[in-house]
Amino acid sequence: MRFLPLILGPLSAVACLQIAWDIPVEAHRMAALMLWVILWWLTEAVPLAATALLGASLLVVFGICDAKEAFAPFAHPVIFLFLGGFLIARAMQAHSLDRRLALFVLTRKWGSQSAISAIITLFAVAAFLSMWISNTATTALMLPIALGVLGSLYPESPRAHEIVLIGIAYACSLGGLGTPVGSPPNAIALGILKEQKNIDIGFLEWMGLGIPILITGLAVLCYFVVRELRRCPSAPVGENIHALFRALGPTKKEEWLTFVAVAIVFVLWVGPGILGLLLGKTHPLPYWLDRNLPESAAAMVATSLLFIFRGEKGALLSWKQAMEIDWGALLLFGGGLSLGTQLFHTGLAGTLGEFLIRTVGPAGATFFLFALTYFTIFFTEVASNTASANLIVPLALSASNAFGANPSISVMAVALSCSLAFMMPVATPPNAIVYGTGQISMRRMMQLGFWMNLAMGVVVLFLLRVLLGPFVP
Repeated sequence: MRFLPLILGPLSAVACLQIAWDIPVEAHRMAALMLWVILWWLTEAVPLAATALLGASLLVVFGICDAKEAFAPFAHPVIFLFLGGFLIARAMQAHSLDRRLALFVLTRKWGSQSAISAIITLFAVAAFLSMWISNTATTALMLPIALGVLGSLYPESPRAHEIVLIGIAYACSLGGLGTPVGSPPNAIALGILKEQKNIDIGFLEWMGLGIPILITGLAVLCYFVVRELRRCPSAPVGENIHALFRALGPTKKEEWLTFVAVAIVFVLWVGPGILGLLLGKTHPLPYWLDRNLPESAAAMVATSLLFIFRGEKGALLSWKQAMEIDWGALLLFGGGLSLGTQLFHTGLAGTLGEFLIRTVGPAGATFFLFALTYFTIFFTEVASNTASANLIVPLALSASNAFGANPSISVMAVALSCSLAFMMPVATPPNAIVYGTGQISMRRMMQLGFWMNLAMGVVVLFLLRVLLGPFVP
């Protein structure tokens, strides 16, 4: 059965080329290539990263652009921003710093006042960690902690176990909204906006947009979960969490040094934006930092410390450990940026944008943004969030150009919506991981996920309008 989607991609490209279409020849070839890539991304006939590499290579083969132009996006600064984030996350995992931080917060007074406060704290910790490390790694980290907490607080309530485990997955997905490195679609949106519109959204600026949406999303999640937990019998908060924290032992040298490296990169990412707010962007200091130490360069400078700082057993991060990061995701970003750039250069994106205008034009730009947001959310239920962003972000930007609308709102609505598919176990890695425990029913996940999908679509649309201004200027 895998043979059918494998041949469907190239056959659809050939068929597309045979159709008469009154557009430039490069745009026609680009349409054929995108059809091929989309089908392979949706069916995963070959690995997503391999499809992205092939798509960029076929840009040259099809005569759409030269090799230098096709492969330049693989060295886009946003790729190195994410590379830095991946390396930091790997170092935190290698020395259990992420686990120590999670358990430290859970053992504080506010996290152990009651069973419900412990669960809410658990969600907040999961979301915070997912702002900096991948949602997959965060879920894998938080799952055993959550199971230990549930065994102590709700020993006789399978219903509580089910709803809290679903909540952990959702909190990890929501956390990716908070920072540019939190989720792959964020990087794709930043890259497209910079390349096509020369709009540069800084790290602090993204956090100013993403964190209010993240906090509101957590509030919505807690409302649904707490409503269910109030019907479940709970035990007093016991020593389980404190025992897990004590089992880590004293903080090791490697953990302190890793924390220093993380603190440095955080200051370099956020500091220029804060200085710009305090001193003004034209002041020499924030201007110099913005020009000479952008987020991507700061990430590389700070993460190099992981290979320089020495612990008891050598460098904080060995190259063997560095090789274990998700290099495929970086290739997928690069391929998506390459294809997205050529969608605009060939004029195909403009053609598709004009088609969307003719289709939904009478309903106006606001309806278009509403439909686009919910289409993205439900489309991502059956496609990876990175593939969804690679496909939909360029179309959103093109349509916003045709509407004469704010491109940042439409592009960010799509990017954020790609992280908001909650219904299906296959929609996100966090969903799949918690579903794999065997303690969650498909019906329950789909039921809660459907309401989260609807609620978060409204949250994204409302807060983006408030934080970025009206969609129609």
